[in-house]
Amino acid sequence: MQHLVLCCIVFFFFFQADDGIRDAFEKLESIDTKITENFNEVAEELIESLGAKGAVSAALAQITGFTDLKALLPRSLLQCAEGFITIQFDSNQELYGMGLVWNALRRVLPAEAVEGVRGMQLLADGKGAVFDFDMKFKKSF
Repeated sequence: MQHLVLCCIVFFFFFQADDGIRDAFEKLESIDTKITENFNEVAEELIESLGAKGAVSAALAQITGFTDLKALLPRSLLQCAEGFITIQFDSNQELYGMGLVWNALRRVLPAEAVEGVRGMQLLADGKGAVFDFDMKFKKSF
């Protein structure tokens, strides 16, 4: 009997928000203080209005382009579908079709979660598959 492993390898399309924020943080640290002094007055107004944490958070959101909540939603790698993630299913033996993957998913996930699987493709080596999974069923794992 084949030993199957369901690997929940979660990928987000492009990059995660965290990566963009860390990159922005590093860039902000490298700005010369002679330049930043020109922004002190507006910075003080922002701090007064939003508080220090709120002002910095708003500035980072603007700098990284995450000004809309939709931008923070994950997108799948396979179909770029919003609210979906790409998951990889691995097997230690070659799969000769996707039926085995579907059966394994049906054994471990609720029916409605399995129905939310999209775009299943076998891996090139035949020892697994990838598919898009609806994030609303993420608690099923």
